[in-house]
Amino acid sequence: AFDKDVKAFEVVGDLRLSNNWYIAAEAGYASGTKVNDYLDYTIDGPYFKLGFNYNIIKFSKPTNNSFYVRARGVYSMLNTDVNYYMIRDDYWSNSSTGSFSPGNSTVYSLDLLVGMKVEMVKNFIMGWTIRGAFPVSSTMDESFDDLYIPGVGFKKDFIFNFNYTLSYMLPFGKVKNAPTKENKK
Repeated sequence: AFDKDVKAFEVVGDLRLSNNWYIAAEAGYASGTKVNDYLDYTIDGPYFKLGFNYNIIKFSKPTNNSFYVRARGVYSMLNTDVNYYMIRDDYWSNSSTGSFSPGNSTVYSLDLLVGMKVEMVKNFIMGWTIRGAFPVSSTMDESFDDLYIPGVGFKKDFIFNFNYTLSYMLPFGKVKNAPTKENKK
């Protein structure tokens, strides 16, 4: 919604293990494009994220709201097309242009997040996250760098992103009360 160079769709889900711990997964497809006087490229592909959420707020009553920290391992598959490039040589006063397709590659990243979810209406939840990602490894040929990583963003040493979600909670069970000193006896 905020970056005209990125188009993405993502499906998210989590499974509550306890009042504070969730297993979480995300899958999606993203495309990143950059066009300027010297370079025009598109990188697109699917991505998968798997990890956990930890709710850091202890509510006095059971609730479907949470404020959490998350960690995810990210697997991104990239298809890269360099539609146009220009290399200028000011010394010889000339330039060369062309296009190429460096091929497919995969990138492994680590996602760290903080976010919240609020139940707006029974079982309908709105949430947001602020995330930072670290690309860890890539199978891309060393002669061409991964300029955009689906599910992560435009490559830098540390990548910040923001996203929001609208979700429906499948009502399979109820939130259990956290144990207290009184009901432990």
